[in-house]
Amino acid sequence: MPTDNSGLYIGLMSGTSVDGIDAALVEINDTTISLIDTLSGNYSTASKASIKSLMLEGSKNELQTLMSLDVQLGIIFAETANSLIEQAGIKHSEVRAIGSHGQTIRHYPSLASTLQIADPNVISQQTGIPVIADFRRADMAFGGQGAPLMPAFHQAIFANQDKNRAIINIGGIANITTLMGNNINGYDTGPGNTLMDAWYAKHKDGKYDDQGHWATTGNVNKSTLDQLLADPWFEKQPPKSTGQDYFNLNWLAASCPELNRLAPQDVQATLLALTAQSITTCVDQSGPDETFICGGGAHNLALMNLLTASVDGRVSSTSAIGMDPDWIEAAGFAWLAWCYLNGKAGNVPAVTGASRQCVLGGRWG
Repeated sequence: MPTDNSGLYIGLMSGTSVDGIDAALVEINDTTISLIDTLSGNYSTASKASIKSLMLEGSKNELQTLMSLDVQLGIIFAETANSLIEQAGIKHSEVRAIGSHGQTIRHYPSLASTLQIADPNVISQQTGIPVIADFRRADMAFGGQGAPLMPAFHQAIFANQDKNRAIINIGGIANITTLMGNNINGYDTGPGNTLMDAWYAKHKDGKYDDQGHWATTGNVNKSTLDQLLADPWFEKQPPKSTGQDYFNLNWLAASCPELNRLAPQDVQATLLALTAQSITTCVDQSGPDETFICGGGAHNLALMNLLTASVDGRVSSTSAIGMDPDWIEAAGFAWLAWCYLNGKAGNVPAVTGASRQCVLGGRWG
């Protein structure tokens, strides 16, 4: 039956790279999902530093910082949504709901617990729009990992009965969705950009290695790469998920004791290879006809070249099939808000390990 909640939705997303807030205005009905407008919101340097500090275990004054940041990020998320509405030239009343993922601080599937901040009360109050948020914990309450959540959205927009497809989202963490006929699966593959970004920031003047240029000046250290890939996490069978609380520079130092004896650019090249090889292994296991890349990693030319060389079949950005790779996750949370208002399940138990399908999130405002 047709739903009565068709219309405009906003999705807000900030990933583990903490590079800002992605905001997407999406028009959704029963048969189509159209990206109307987009905007990026920025964190202050101080906010970004506080978020990254909270992501690491052993941070000082965690509770006080967490409570303050929850409100601060709620304000920033609301400002970003308001700016998008103004940019798009629409009225606030035309937006049915905002789907806000928030900012992940910790994600512990083994404890059936995850924490995202950016107070939805604040977002709703400052936009005047209902907010759907806290998407992950319902899945965890039914025994799931609470991640990844995008495979259902990937199925809705990318499934093709004539082609078996893999969708690779490369943010801070990388994940794969496989769309094989009517079957869908997905899981985290390991680090995406997070280790490369952190290592680059430690050694260079910048936030990330633009197009992987610095990595291409180094040489992959095979023994170090083998050490990193020997981590038991990579051998775990799906469903599985991870986060920056696991894959970080502390993990890198512990996994590779001789790290400081390597040239920094060689470490960067090795981290690039780690991301590429862990993704390639997962793609090879499913054997799709074509593979499409989204997220920030789609702009890393060196990484795309490695994936194109190592993955069988066509490899391309999702722009080749009609969706800008930068905005898929934000659009996905707009879609999950639509699912909530229509009582539709947003998780895929085969992906997350939950015991059943369930409606994700709660409503504020």
